Amino acid sequence: MTRWWPDMLYQRFDPSGCDFPKARVPMLPIFSRHTLGYGPASAQKTATAGAKLRFFSRARYALREAYRLCGVGPDGALMAPTYHCRTMLDPAISLGAQITLYPLHADLAPDLQALTTSLSACQQPVKALLLPHYFGFAQELEPIARFCDEHGITLIEDCSHSLWPGATGDTERGKVGTRGRFSVSSPSKFFPCADGGVLWTNQDAPAAWAQQREPDSAQEIKSFAHSLICACQHTASPDVGALNADLKALSSKLARVGSDLLTLDQRTSPAYNAVDEPNPGLAWSRWVVRHSNLARIASRRRAHYRQWVSAVAHLPHCRSLFPQLNNDSVPYVFPLCISHPQPHFYILKQLGIPVGRWDDMAISDCRTAANYRLQLLHLPCHQELSALQMTWMTAALKRAMLDFSPNHK
Repeated sequence: MTRWWPDMLYQRFDPSGCDFPKARVPMLPIFSRHTLGYGPASAQKTATAGAKLRFFSRARYALREAYRLCGVGPDGALMAPTYHCRTMLDPAISLGAQITLYPLHADLAPDLQALTTSLSACQQPVKALLLPHYFGFAQELEPIARFCDEHGITLIEDCSHSLWPGATGDTERGKVGTRGRFSVSSPSKFFPCADGGVLWTNQDAPAAWAQQREPDSAQEIKSFAHSLICACQHTASPDVGALNADLKALSSKLARVGSDLLTLDQRTSPAYNAVDEPNPGLAWSRWVVRHSNLARIASRRRAHYRQWVSAVAHLPHCRSLFPQLNNDSVPYVFPLCISHPQPHFYILKQLGIPVGRWDDMAISDCRTAANYRLQLLHLPCHQELSALQMTWMTAALKRAMLDFSPNHK
């Protein structure tokens, strides 16, 4: 079938010339002597591959299989949120599908009244709708599920920011990852493993999963050795006492602000590699998930998240997107809204704080997505952060917000 819908227009932040240094604290958990745990606190109930579950090297390739099984392709479109990572869209692009974007409210919940408008704007029949549980906070599932049922659309839950229910054996109805026909998770965001993507179905098993290649033994050995090296290494924490000197040294660099680029594109992003689509991922990564201490992961992530909330509570120019943790929320990162990306984003990056944001995004009319593209920062709160690292990051954030006015050049 000939593709006849227009290319997508993307807006991408280009950091060329900013000379951002390497982060001084890890964004994701690294393997340590505290990683593994046994007994009731470990993930021994982790689901294994079978008729209803498949493993992949990354969640993006698990998404591709979910899209394919739903009929997403040249004859079937995908509905995706306006605030997104490019790897949410890449699998649909790889399948040759049209993508239509649905708008979000400021709390990242779908704008239910606008869903029908987004649906009617699509030239192709919509086969699947992707619903992310952003940053580990569960979306309200029933309203969006009803919309999908009414229009014959398959609901896919993106649980990449959530602690995978299969890791704990928790498959209770109504929980994250149990309402959509398909759900996808990204274990490497929560566990110190080299890779990982999981796809499972909450209905009957698919008639035919895509064929996967055989595991790579050499890569298994390399990943295992890397984990052992990480466990033996001691990473020095940044010095809070050096912040004065560090901030003073930044004054001459603040003019290097990067630039925004507009591009029309029908290709996948550089983060997507079609060669890896049939890769089942590493058995070592799955072993780490099964033997990790889940109670420690949840409690430390929640404690670090609360530390961030407390640190920003009375700061100017920023606010916590989700200041309250639900009883069952295990956060992926701490989402922080800043009012002035220039200068504050650049200061934090130059200090070496691991700051993430989705600044390469398809353009839409959604005000939430337009604002959050540059203003919503993702800050680490994972279980392997030390007390000194958390103290340094929160102190650096406070100094950046208090010492540098929005008009600072």
